[in-house]
Amino acid sequence: PQERGVSAQLEWVMNKACLRVEKAKAGLLDVSAPMRKRLLENIRDMIVDGMLADPDMWPSMRSLVRESLDQVWVDVEREVEITLEAALLKQEQALDASGPSCSPFTALAKLRAFTLHHYFPHDKTIFGKLSDPVYLVFTLIVIVPLHGLRVAFFSLLLLMLMLPGPADEFMLLNFILMSKGTQALTSGVLAMATGASEYFLCHALQRDDFTTCIETWGPGAGSSRGQLLDYLGSIVIVWLAFLALPCSTTPASVALLKRQFPQDKATHLQHGGRMRQLLGYDIKCFLLSAVMFVGITAATCGESRSFGELLSNPRFSENLFWCRVVYSILALPFLLYMIPLFMKVLTHTVFTGYNEHGACVA
Repeated sequence: PQERGVSAQLEWVMNKACLRVEKAKAGLLDVSAPMRKRLLENIRDMIVDGMLADPDMWPSMRSLVRESLDQVWVDVEREVEITLEAALLKQEQALDASGPSCSPFTALAKLRAFTLHHYFPHDKTIFGKLSDPVYLVFTLIVIVPLHGLRVAFFSLLLLMLMLPGPADEFMLLNFILMSKGTQALTSGVLAMATGASEYFLCHALQRDDFTTCIETWGPGAGSSRGQLLDYLGSIVIVWLAFLALPCSTTPASVALLKRQFPQDKATHLQHGGRMRQLLGYDIKCFLLSAVMFVGITAATCGESRSFGELLSNPRFSENLFWCRVVYSILALPFLLYMIPLFMKVLTHTVFTGYNEHGACVA
């Protein structure tokens, strides 16, 4: 008993000493904050002077470059603070944490853990994931150009991320970027290549009956319901994920950082970072493609007298196919933010992933 008492007392002393060390580190960060700010401002001024050194640069271009760099530099400063705080302050992490498990739904909990660990692993980069056969199967499911398959897969992923709640902020943001990025590749680039190939084959093999070939085997031929599911689902699932961000969990380092800056300078550090602006761009792209779709359909499908007849009209399916391609191609900027460096600047959050138990860890 006496040895246990001494051991407990030593552990208490060590924990108290560690706590004082962490407080000292936090104090050092606070004291050195003005110096870091001046250093970053000097670096920014050097970059601005270098970019605006051309005396023949148009005044409007000069103003645009300066304003753009000022906006980007705010994100750079915040990201430097997040990185320093995460590196210096001790972050307790349980990488082997247990995931959620409910006895009536044990099988579903295991399926959730298996899926999330292989698609969003905490301990693998893209190169490690590409060596995982399960991840490759999931990727194949996503890129197969079957209408609605990609949306169904990501809808299931979103359900797994949100249940049981609360969801992790970074995982929701990563989900949005993955969903839009794969949309740009599958429903955009691959679908455009497929449609062009179908036009070429009909012209090469069925030139005498080109119209019939297009209506039977061309882009969008078949049922248009799957295309509608893909078209509308592509915007619905990402907004469901974005609307769930206020209820998501936030890593402690980011929460501390938000308290360090005035609210008027940190509005973009709220849940989601600058994702709201990016999704605003996505809505504009969707509305543009929808207006194109309505206009083209009104001009080419005027003979359809009912909605069921309209859905079965080959021209309606073809119009929907190409407007869906336009919307998906416009989602290509999301691919840029799937690069880790740009993702951190965009979201201002700590990267997380899932372990083999289905627990989200940093």
